[in-house]
Formats: sequence, structure tokens, C-alpha cells
Amino acid sequence: MKKLQISVNGKKYIVDVEVLQDDENSIPNFQTGYVAAPTPTISAEASHRPAPQKQVVSNADATQELEAPMNGVVVEILVKPGDSVVAGQLCVSLEVMKMKTNVNSPINAVIKSIEAKVGEQVELGQALLTFE
Repeated sequence: MKKLQISVNGKKYIVDVEVLQDDENSIPNFQTGYVAAPTPTISAEASHRPAPQKQVVSNADATQELEAPMNGVVVEILVKPGDSVVAGQLCVSLEVMKMKTNVNSPINAVIKSIEAKVGEQVELGQALLTFE
């Protein structure tokens, strides 16, 4: 048993608490009511593993279509056939559950054709435009 003093709405109480499981890494903070999370440990094997490498996509490996990332309604198309776009450039805006979602080009490319129309309902994976 442990004896603790707690304060509720400014009134102090002394209570006896029965400890069912004593975990030294989990210390209650009676000021905030939060419990500190245990400190993670890293195994020797994991600490010597190399960091994962970012996958770089070249234009030759990239898809030739910009696909809808989710179901939604096309609200704006910001490019036209023949336009050059860079990776990350905003091309299409969708409305998804009353929220605007931007769809950006994944590659540097030239727009070949526009496959969707403003006001059209599109589905996940549907082509919005194609690249040359």
C-alpha cells in the first residue's frame, strides 16, 4: 500500500492506494492526470540497421496518367493539353466530402489530354489527365 495526498477542487485528501502492478517506467502525473509513457528501447540489431532509402521515380518509370486519389467531384482543372508541369504542381482540385483536395503532378511532364470535366464525379484510380 502507498499513501498519497491528492487534491480535488482545492480540497486535499490523504488516500491509501493498493499497488497491483508497479511499473517504474509509468509514473502518474497527478498535476495533469496524464501518465508518462515508457521510454522506448532500441535493440542493438536495430540500431545498426541502415536507414531506409527514399525511392526516386524518374520520368521514364512514372505513370503516364494522373489518377484520382479518392472518389470526388472535379471542381477545377488548372492545366490544359500542351502545358508543361513540374512534379508537385497543382493540376486538379476535387471536392471530397465538402472539402477541397488538391491533386498534384507526380512528375515533370507535358499534358497530353484532359480525361475529366469540371462537375464530373470521379472514382478512386480514375484517370484525370494523361502525360506525354
